[in-house]
Amino acid sequence: MKLKDCIPQIDDFNLDTWDPKEIIEVLWDNGEPYAANILQFGENKKLMDRLIDDLIIGIVNANQVPLIQDLFKRGKRNEKSSLKLKTIKPNHWVYSKDPVLNDHFGSKLLSGSIVQKPNIQRFTENGVVFEGDKEVTECDVVIMATGYTWKFPFLEENILETDEGRINLYKCMFLPHLPHATLAIMGFILTFGPEFPSGELQTRWVTQILAGNCKLPSKAVMFKVIKKRHKNNVSRYGSIDNTTIRVDYIQYCDEIASQFGAKPNLLKMLFIDPKLLLKILFGPSVSYQCRIQGPHSWEGAREAIMTTMDRVVWPMTKKNPEEVYGNLFKRIIQALLLLFLPLKETLFI
Repeated sequence: MKLKDCIPQIDDFNLDTWDPKEIIEVLWDNGEPYAANILQFGENKKLMDRLIDDLIIGIVNANQVPLIQDLFKRGKRNEKSSLKLKTIKPNHWVYSKDPVLNDHFGSKLLSGSIVQKPNIQRFTENGVVFEGDKEVTECDVVIMATGYTWKFPFLEENILETDEGRINLYKCMFLPHLPHATLAIMGFILTFGPEFPSGELQTRWVTQILAGNCKLPSKAVMFKVIKKRHKNNVSRYGSIDNTTIRVDYIQYCDEIASQFGAKPNLLKMLFIDPKLLLKILFGPSVSYQCRIQGPHSWEGAREAIMTTMDRVVWPMTKKNPEEVYGNLFKRIIQALLLLFLPLKETLFI
């Protein structure tokens, strides 16, 4: 059903002469496509406002408009049908590759702005031939998104060891075969999350080792840890060049912070500061947490953690988080009401 069939004609805009290029295919939750106007995505505010007004006063029934029904089924639709029909559902587990988030990618595929193609089989004088194709696809530019290689030309060849695709770096930093811990490679990690907090903890740990306040374990222990990390990463990411240096942000930060006493003692916090414990467990994971205790702790760390969301919400809304998000119990009740109340009633709330 086209959206223009559901909306009364407007004097200064003729939906019957709508540009056909702006009609795209959208999916129901069962995977069946239907013709939808780009108006459904809110890009024409005037017509969208008119549609909402007509829904409220009853001129248009919500059951007639695919968009309104789709709002309640969007998650299910995306999960079960969109990815499969767009042929972009990956073969690997969600945490097995670097995630790429893009709100516009799906609509660009549906509208034809992006066309998916298989791998390039060969190049020709004027273009390329894709796998499974016999005809040449003419093109002006081919962008080779091959990534990059890692090299340390300033080090001697035998300094950084690799063994069967494994980079021998303890905690992705120290070279276990060296007699002294005077060389550390910092920032040489691929994190599932921000890298700067991880790099900061690395530098703090290195300074403690150089100052003689911390020591590395034996060579045998370091190699055992390296092999275990590499084995776990291979099972998760596959055997690729940078498998050894892939880490999860929170786990890795805890791992490094515990080496020099900067990891928060949650059990102790349960008895002396339960409010702070709740913020750490259920709030954003911020680097202030590793300044509560240990070397170079910061007396303002607790306040910074407790007011993290204030600095997120206030610049955009000029309100406190409680005013924007409200009480957690109240939000749960509102969500349940939106699920079970009729659509026409929810529009008036």
